[in-house]
Amino acid sequence: MVSKKIFHRQYTGSGGIDAERVGNDPLAYMAAIEPFHDNVISVYVKSTKNSLKTIQGKRYILDVYGYPNENGEGPAHYIVCGPSPNKDVYFYKTNDLTHGLFAKWKVSDDAAARIAIADFDYDNVLSFATISYSVPGYYRSANPTINVFYNRLTQRKLRTNKEIQGIKQNHDLLFKVPRPNQALKHQTVAFITINGIILSLDIVPPYSSRHANNTTYIKVLSSRIMWIDSSTELHQLVNHSCAFLCKKKSISPLAIHSDNNRIKTGSEEAL
Repeated sequence: MVSKKIFHRQYTGSGGIDAERVGNDPLAYMAAIEPFHDNVISVYVKSTKNSLKTIQGKRYILDVYGYPNENGEGPAHYIVCGPSPNKDVYFYKTNDLTHGLFAKWKVSDDAAARIAIADFDYDNVLSFATISYSVPGYYRSANPTINVFYNRLTQRKLRTNKEIQGIKQNHDLLFKVPRPNQALKHQTVAFITINGIILSLDIVPPYSSRHANNTTYIKVLSSRIMWIDSSTELHQLVNHSCAFLCKKKSISPLAIHSDNNRIKTGSEEAL
């Protein structure tokens, strides 16, 4: 997305502002909603020639959402609150900071008053959560909720030293896996393919998740996994352990019907 030309308005101050790190620079640019409860999304990029005592920035406007009302109020708070299409959450990603160029994605259709950023599913990638705007006499969402949006855009790098190690001993295949609670991230090792079906050994760390759609079958060897069942209208939480439905050392794969195509772990890793 090409940034728009700067235009002048008679105001000072911002309703919301945050600083962002790029590389080794902890204050590469600042993003702002201007002014308070208004409609302009802008960024301030500092010059690379600045010193710490004489920091100067250049302002770029990324978007203008609608027009202020009769009280001079616009739709922007932390996000856009109002009738569609101004009731959404947008994600801006830096493409060329020097020229103020950002890419833009619409990531939610729901209205939100505040946004929190954190690694909610412990996969070493930041996601975000929103809370709906519901203020009597001002703006009330039709269905006020708190929602978590997991980041599936980032391609994560695997560790050089693999946590799962396979060893062939005579006619047996042995696997060396980390101790419980010591796995750093999800890891999988495929070890055989039969008629196009791939068998693999997976470690899912504590408080983490992995992709598992309705073509995935799982045999839990250690600990337990959880998901919201989408195969029935009840959408109940399924809590499956290695001792559930089948005995150890038996073959009884489990079909996964997750509402978000993911399974998750609790306080222990799952194998």
